[in-house]
Amino acid sequence: MSEGPKSMAGSKGGKSPDWTASRAVFVRSFVGQAVAVVALAHVVLLPLFYAGLLSAPQFALGALAFCGIGIGMIAARLAHLLTDLHGVLLHFGADPVPKSTRRGGWGRTLQQLIRDFKYAHRQTVETLRRLKSAYEDGQREITASQSVAQQLTRAQRIAHVGSWEWERASDRVACSDEMHHILGVDPRRFHPTPGAIQALVHADDRRAFRRWLIKLATGTPQQGLDVRVVAPAGELRHVHILGEALVGATGRIEGVAGTLQDATERTRAIQQIHRLAYFDVLTELPNRSRFHEKLAETLDSAKRNATPFAIMFLDLDHFKRINDTLGHAVGDDLLRIIAQRLTRGLRLEDIAGLTPGKALERDVCRQGGDEFIVLLNGVATEPDATRAANRLLETLAQPIVIGEQEIFVSA
Repeated sequence: MSEGPKSMAGSKGGKSPDWTASRAVFVRSFVGQAVAVVALAHVVLLPLFYAGLLSAPQFALGALAFCGIGIGMIAARLAHLLTDLHGVLLHFGADPVPKSTRRGGWGRTLQQLIRDFKYAHRQTVETLRRLKSAYEDGQREITASQSVAQQLTRAQRIAHVGSWEWERASDRVACSDEMHHILGVDPRRFHPTPGAIQALVHADDRRAFRRWLIKLATGTPQQGLDVRVVAPAGELRHVHILGEALVGATGRIEGVAGTLQDATERTRAIQQIHRLAYFDVLTELPNRSRFHEKLAETLDSAKRNATPFAIMFLDLDHFKRINDTLGHAVGDDLLRIIAQRLTRGLRLEDIAGLTPGKALERDVCRQGGDEFIVLLNGVATEPDATRAANRLLETLAQPIVIGEQEIFVSA
């Protein structure tokens, strides 16, 4: 019951409960320090008084002087502390103390400090709220970035496309997980550098790859490059590489970045399509379409260089009877053996347009059925062509054994 009137009286006086409590704490602290100073003065002066070194008036004056000096020092220290505290609060955005408040004494200064503390508290709470909001936004961005990174990794794995980036300053190459997988290397043991990656490129493609990379590093745009890489396990893979130069803010090229796609299946499919389009499935000889292209090349070369050539058409005798009596399986085997004899029975100088590394069977074509075509390049005279034809016929006339059947073929 007695607390109600006290609170009302405090409100009428214009003083808040917080200010009253704070002032009481401050007064108790100041009085305690003053009492300590007075006690210290008596401890120092009383022994001198009892020893007769000081008279009563001297003792009284000394005690007053000692206490005055001590209390003044305490007051100065408190004023300095309050000034420093107010400076800290000003740093946090508190309002400066008005001149009227500074002239109002310690009470008004403490009131201002309390207001500053409340303001600083509100500012701190607001700052914490903003920091929490920024942290949550950052966490959401990190989660979104991780999701995008996972989607990119998944897309690279599905498309069999890896990414890489070479930094000129460190001479290191940063590779994605899928690129390690395509190259067939262990990312924990493989240290990607331009030299280490070039070592994985097939020896026949290494020079072209090095030239392509150097041009990119010097700022010359390049088309994509198809090369073969040999994995440490020995597996041969076909890859398609794209790249572009990384230009810094100063205009200087700081590196090269690009992608690497596993084109093994695509290359094999293209090779298979090409083989089906230009080669006979049964004998693996070039077919009629390939022969027409080869004949056009030979005619063009003959016009430019005035080089002679000859064409030999071979038609097997009685092949239909062999098929009918011995079966189509024996007939197919017979055609394969004849194709091998035709390619092996030609001298190198009789092969049309032969160049190092070119397969011999490309110069012997299967026209269809039991018909074959041989293109002889560099045959100077008709007798030379006749001798080459007779030698082929002699090769075909040798008996052919298929299973338990001995077959004689003529053409």
